[in-house]
Amino acid sequence: LAVADGPAGLALIDLRDMAAIRIRAQLTLGSYAEAVATAGGIAYVGLRNGQLVVVDMTSVTEIQRLNLGGEVFDVFASGDYLWVVSGNTFRSFSRVDGILSPVGVVARSVCGGATGPIDSDRPSGARRPSNPGTPTTTEHGVVEDREVRRGR
Repeated sequence: LAVADGPAGLALIDLRDMAAIRIRAQLTLGSYAEAVATAGGIAYVGLRNGQLVVVDMTSVTEIQRLNLGGEVFDVFASGDYLWVVSGNTFRSFSRVDGILSPVGVVARSVCGGATGPIDSDRPSGARRPSNPGTPTTTEHGVVEDREVRRGR
């Protein structure tokens, strides 16, 4: 079990004997560990300082470190992809043998909703034109733009 252990970094917990649960390894990462996801023996740890660290859970070694530019709030791994909420962005990465490659970025509005996909081939912060409320389809899935409506 991988645990985001705040200032202590990444804790790997041995659960093989439930009567004698223990910390198998602890890896200090230089900032508060805020979120963690695991897949295929690899831990993806989001840090308060805006970094995402990839750790091999068997050898307890860091294999990659990315600077995302904003505090990492959440990390989720599924299939060949990793999704990260960092600062005011929602990012996707492809995962090949634990190594991450950027796929896309979606800016988040102040209230946390998606405001539109950001293309990696456009200037920083440039959004692809979209029609609010209409899904924007990409080769890696669907990102839905949302309008916020207040009830009366």
